[in-house]
Amino acid sequence: MKKTIWIAFVLALVAAVFSASAYAETKSGYCGGEGDGTNLTWTLDDEGVLTIEGLGRMADYYSIYSSGNAYSSAPWGADIQQVILKNGVTSIGNIAFYGCFDLKSVSIPESITSIGNFAFEACSSLTSITIPDGVTTIGRYAFSGCSSLTSITIPNSVTSIGGGAFHDCSSLTSITIPNELPTIEYETFRKCSSLKSITIPESVTSIGWRAFSQCTSLTSVSIPDSVITIEWGAFSGCSSLSSISIPSSVTSIGQDTFYYCSSLISITIPEGVTSIGDSAFGCCSGLTNFTIPDSVTSIGEWAFIECSNITGISIPETVTSIGKCAFIDCNKLKNVIIPNRTISLGDAVFPSCATIYCYFESDVDYWAAEHGCPVVYLDDFDISTLCTVDLPDDFELPCGETRTITASVFPTRENLTITWVSSNPAIVSVDENGVINALTPGTAVITATVSGVSASVTVTVYLEVQPIEPQSFDLNETEIWLLARNDIQLSVTSVTPVDADMNLTWTSSNTTVATVSETGYVHTIKPGEATITATSANGIARECLVHSCYSVSAVAFAEDDVQIAVGLPRQLTVNVTMNTQSCVNHFVIFTSSDETVATVNERGLVTPISPGTAQIQQRPRMARLTR
Repeated sequence: MKKTIWIAFVLALVAAVFSASAYAETKSGYCGGEGDGTNLTWTLDDEGVLTIEGLGRMADYYSIYSSGNAYSSAPWGADIQQVILKNGVTSIGNIAFYGCFDLKSVSIPESITSIGNFAFEACSSLTSITIPDGVTTIGRYAFSGCSSLTSITIPNSVTSIGGGAFHDCSSLTSITIPNELPTIEYETFRKCSSLKSITIPESVTSIGWRAFSQCTSLTSVSIPDSVITIEWGAFSGCSSLSSISIPSSVTSIGQDTFYYCSSLISITIPEGVTSIGDSAFGCCSGLTNFTIPDSVTSIGEWAFIECSNITGISIPETVTSIGKCAFIDCNKLKNVIIPNRTISLGDAVFPSCATIYCYFESDVDYWAAEHGCPVVYLDDFDISTLCTVDLPDDFELPCGETRTITASVFPTRENLTITWVSSNPAIVSVDENGVINALTPGTAVITATVSGVSASVTVTVYLEVQPIEPQSFDLNETEIWLLARNDIQLSVTSVTPVDADMNLTWTSSNTTVATVSETGYVHTIKPGEATITATSANGIARECLVHSCYSVSAVAFAEDDVQIAVGLPRQLTVNVTMNTQSCVNHFVIFTSSDETVATVNERGLVTPISPGTAQIQQRPRMARLTR
């Protein structure tokens, strides 16, 4: 005779929901226009297409906050896919489409003359937009946070672009600045991390604070002679910027202007610059050769802090003050020439290892004695005889590669002639410009000589091992359920061959729902679905479907109690309702009141152990559930 087990269930609310954008019936209303504000009408259809038509200016709106996100107060709401503005509409209102995360395309007619402040901010699904001739004004932060925007056409009719207009457009690779624009305002292109080059037209006279800050892919900038003002932090954090020419019209280099431009190798400071601001070139670790012109009268605090490749600096006699820590942590700084007898020096201006060339009993002499720096007096030293040459540290180079070596010569001088020699040209060759070629595996010493003074660097050439391409691999998860604003780390499993190079590219199909880092770290933003794809260098792709969820609106068990025979497991079913959708057994943790009678796993599979009665209880799982 078979034994039976009676199992009773206790219901608990499960906090999970799967979202999908859904549009109700067509909506409509007024949104501005001539006269009483009813000459512009809007219609939102059940496909998420918003059409605005009529005559006149759109109304301005304000931002509202809901569930931690900001949205426009515009009556059409945030769930729109497309915007069509008909001819006759003359402006796009302030904050009109702010926070419309799903907006993918916008049609702007020729009648539009202005785009309002914050008009499209945080429209993170918008990939491209064409601004027609006739638009003269783009408002503050108009396209800020449009992280999928890869290109934009700005006509020459635009004469005003507000501060932060393209701030954090991280996918923007290029942009043409209109020919009649007088000013690049503050933060206009800040954090445009994919922007590689930019040409500033001759109409521009001022570059605002942080205008190009944190454009980490920017390698070159052309600044015309019309520019007379570069405000603080304009190019700070442009870590790929290797060189820049400051026009002669500029009279001051402001605070943080080139701070953390770590790839900057050389820079020309023009005659006419009178001041170098605080931290202006701080952390420019690649900077080697530059000359401070005679027009400079002051150097700010931390101006060249952590410029770790500067080996020598000549301060012109015109400089009357150098701020504290101006050259601190310049660990390779060996020689400093200061011919000014009466100069104000802040605390810890130079590292103690630097030799100071100055006049006897000058302010600099007393400063050097106080800070423990060795001194050579200019009173009885012919500075023209001083010459030092420095090269980079020894390095390795793959066979077949080329690299340019920069020789740092101090003091800098015009018509400098450097003689380059390789100890083994068959392994490493070098030309008259310091360009070396790695020809075959081995070691060679490269020597640079100036006026009889030499420096050397050892170059080791090696064969670069080609990476092994994977034949197949899997992800640790193929489908994930997460509450909105939660995280999970995806990883690779079952790689064939096991030593394959897994240099993966991670992408999200919908960055408004879920983002993924370059290491596979997933973060959910709002309810919806997104597919995370990991692609190997040779094109093999694996996907993981991510459900980003709301909270649960209702929950019910399929059965209140069941009879289960010993030795025959039984799968329990919990039906979870989430707005208009439902799921089964997600975000549920099961436990048994008596595991001697029955056990239950994390999926709700009950295994009867012995005759008796046990309560299977559940409670909400507030993190993730995968399958």
